[in-house]
Amino acid sequence: MNESVWTTLKTVLLVAGAILGSFVWRAVLCRIRGGRFEVDSDANRIRFETDLGSFTFHRRNRQVRIRTRKGETRVLDGADIDGVRIGLESRSSLLELADGWDLGDTFGRYRDKDHTWSVRLRLRGGETIPVMVLSQYEVRDFLDFVTPMQLAALGALGLYRDGESVAANAARQLEHALRWIAEPATDSASRAS
Repeated sequence: MNESVWTTLKTVLLVAGAILGSFVWRAVLCRIRGGRFEVDSDANRIRFETDLGSFTFHRRNRQVRIRTRKGETRVLDGADIDGVRIGLESRSSLLELADGWDLGDTFGRYRDKDHTWSVRLRLRGGETIPVMVLSQYEVRDFLDFVTPMQLAALGALGLYRDGESVAANAARQLEHALRWIAEPATDSASRAS
């Protein structure tokens, strides 16, 4: 093999490896931590399994049964639940040091952030009950055009999800379950139980 062809091949392989490594790094760095939200339902109940426990909405008796990961159980009347709330806490991230620090990071607008979303049931008395918590690292570098393209490509491959969208989707499903248990059960649902 000609030495110039071999050099070109090594260069192409090196560049391809660097691009692939960059995608893997971005996928690992920007993944969602926590945020498990699985839905199971039948004619009489909707159950949400999360990292924090099991939340079962019973239509017939209009109650919500909560079982935490620690085994604690609580039953709420559906009428006592006022709604669903999404909380967001953002703070500067120490991962910035691993992802590369530059002069733009001295400005708050361009500091990388760790976002933590908390989806909670809000009770009439003001108490809130956490249903799901998830966090995600956000790259906010000055003139960074590569990261948004990488995240879009990873999202198209199913390897990236936006934390805000995941929290909003969970809140919509919880709100749907609250409306569902507030409606009168149909005859077929009443007979099935």
